[in-house]
Amino acid sequence: MLHRLIVIGHLPHGLLDNQNLICHYERLNQRLQRCCLGESITGLLLLYPACFLHIIECSSEILVSVLEDLKSLQENADNYLTVEPRLLLLSHDLPSRLYFQWNCTTLRLPASTNLPDTSAHHSTQELISHTLDLALRMGSYILKKKGPGTKPSLETLEEEAPELIIPQDVLLMLLKRNELLSPLQYLQVYHSPLTVLLDSEPVWHSLEYLPSIL
Repeated sequence: MLHRLIVIGHLPHGLLDNQNLICHYERLNQRLQRCCLGESITGLLLLYPACFLHIIECSSEILVSVLEDLKSLQENADNYLTVEPRLLLLSHDLPSRLYFQWNCTTLRLPASTNLPDTSAHHSTQELISHTLDLALRMGSYILKKKGPGTKPSLETLEEEAPELIIPQDVLLMLLKRNELLSPLQYLQVYHSPLTVLLDSEPVWHSLEYLPSIL
């Protein structure tokens, strides 16, 4: 079965070279695909000045490995790649892929996108819905623009379709919301017996903010 994971997180303060994070995921993708022959990893890694958004389409086995890797990074005191990642979306049993390859790009956005003050008062669900809508529209645009047979060049994405770029301010606001689960919290639920999950109201309350797009 095909699953889609969207993760957001802070980039460490003062991280000037995002190439380290890109190289980390390139190595991780290669390792996981060697271990799971015949299974591909597709998606998009967007690197903002202060945060990142990572869309990953893969099998369930690879999905858990990606989450375990994020958890290991957070438990490592020497980690300098990501800070406080949060799960924005986890969709199961998708009919098709939105992306045909894994790619990444660095966005040269200003520190603030000057969103209206009222945006800060939007609910977490509203911010998530807005983010997911732009993410899916951006994926459809890239697929239509470049086609499945070529590796898309994303360097001009900001110039070609700026209206599809998810504002950095929205991601930073979402990262302040306690409703979003960390990889560690999700894996604790994932590995827990079903009876424990059903008896845990706080877990169900948090999971409602991980909508599934089927």
